[in-house]
Amino acid sequence: VLVEVVNGTPPSATPFTVFGTTPEGDEVPLGGATWAFDRADLGTISSAGSLTVNGELGGLATVSASYGGFQDTSAVTVKL
Repeated sequence: VLVEVVNGTPPSATPFTVFGTTPEGDEVPLGGATWAFDRADLGTISSAGSLTVNGELGGLATVSASYGGFQDTSAVTVKL
């Protein structure tokens, strides 16, 4: 995921979603995941999975989501 800061102004929050697969094979969004962002110097992630960057630094980071004993991650690049 690329989050780009333009002219020093960070974008609005970037939403992340956890999906599950039903027995019929349909993907459905799952609420109630636990979210983490490993670079507090770049921004924060809310309990709902919305990433907000501060626009002061660029770099690489990881968003993690845990749900029902499963965990997944997504790489994030913050570009100034």
